[in-house]
Amino acid sequence: MPDRTGPLSAFWRLPSVTFARFTLRSYARSGWLWGEVIFVLAFFPVFWTYPGTEDYFFSTGGIGMGILALIGTAIMAHRAMSARVYLPLARLSSRAACTRGLILATGALRLPLYLLLVALALVFRRIIDPQAIDLLLGSLGLLANTLVIATLTVALSSPMATRLIRIGFLLWLVLALAPLPGVDWLATLLSIIRLPLLPIATSVGLGTTPTLGVVGVLWPLLVEALSLIGLTFAADFLLARRDLILQ
Repeated sequence: MPDRTGPLSAFWRLPSVTFARFTLRSYARSGWLWGEVIFVLAFFPVFWTYPGTEDYFFSTGGIGMGILALIGTAIMAHRAMSARVYLPLARLSSRAACTRGLILATGALRLPLYLLLVALALVFRRIIDPQAIDLLLGSLGLLANTLVIATLTVALSSPMATRLIRIGFLLWLVLALAPLPGVDWLATLLSIIRLPLLPIATSVGLGTTPTLGVVGVLWPLLVEALSLIGLTFAADFLLARRDLILQ
């Protein structure tokens, strides 16, 4: 008989992993998962029409996969965290299983969807003169960015974040993306405001900038890994606090 007490079985039965499995199953049955696959297939002709170097692939592909991570995660979170989940939440000793399970579920989708895109690009030779090491580093940067976007979307979704928190984030994003003005002190202030975007911008260039070196490759990935941890704990805290209000 199969061992049902081993470490793999124990991991498979963790509350967050169980929530992720059921979320993915429901997402697939609803058809939305296949909608994400269709999005990748519909996005690929961008490279068919305009094949380019690895720089073009990762910058353009990063935009497409980032949009998919945002939209797909928002839909998944809306379905998984609807009002009908509040009763099961009240029976859990920790609400973190829901937020972490949702983050696991949407994060688990990012890899196969990206592999589908890069496989299409390689099979149909839409990347000019690809190099294995550059593809690896660029893929790590692109996946790190999409995971940050997906986790941030979970943290900002309802019932985790309030409307005021979402408005505050959008205000920061507008300021961070605004062009620098000619006033020195205001330009300095906006430069500080947009610092959280620096690891994401640097990750876009991984694998396409040969002068980065080991430190230049590792630091944005490390910062984004820490961001994922911080956003996960923030989502846990926001949901726990929100539940207290709902009760």
